[in-house]
Amino acid sequence: MKQKNELNLNKKLFLSFEILLNIVFVLSLLFIFVYIIWCNDYNNKISLINEPEIKKVKKYINWKYNYPISFALVYLSYFMIQITKFAILYKNRNGWLRSLFSMFFINKIQFINENKKTNKINFISSFIILNIALVSIIISIAFNIFADALKFSLIVLFIYLITIFLIYIPLIIYFKNKKYIN
Repeated sequence: MKQKNELNLNKKLFLSFEILLNIVFVLSLLFIFVYIIWCNDYNNKISLINEPEIKKVKKYINWKYNYPISFALVYLSYFMIQITKFAILYKNRNGWLRSLFSMFFINKIQFINENKKTNKINFISSFIILNIALVSIIISIAFNIFADALKFSLIVLFIYLITIFLIYIPLIIYFKNKKYIN
């Protein structure tokens, strides 16, 4: 009975973090149009200024290129997390359809693999991908702090950063019990 309750808790945690990650991803997609409009306006305003310091900055930095790099890092981290999730669920014999659309098959997903070595590999790969995602988000936030003009981007990126930090919670809860990985 205790193991069934633990499995239900894991499914609820998985579903809640999956929904949260998808909401933040959709938010970042919606804000990209705001960023593009802002970048064009910002570049036009800078080109009208004749101060030599601003011209030097404009020579090296063009926000038309920096923001796509920032967004590419955000989307790269999101897709890395989704691909890792798919690979782990597929390794646990869930099938490609259940693994791809895991949110819709939450009651039929098998989280724990019978092979403890596979569980250990799943844990390590999840941990590595989340760390890479965190690094890419921090770099993306640095791009936006360097721009220092658009506060909306920082709000979305900090929400995304917090979401990735929160994804560590189910990993810790799921693997705190040594019987899954030893």
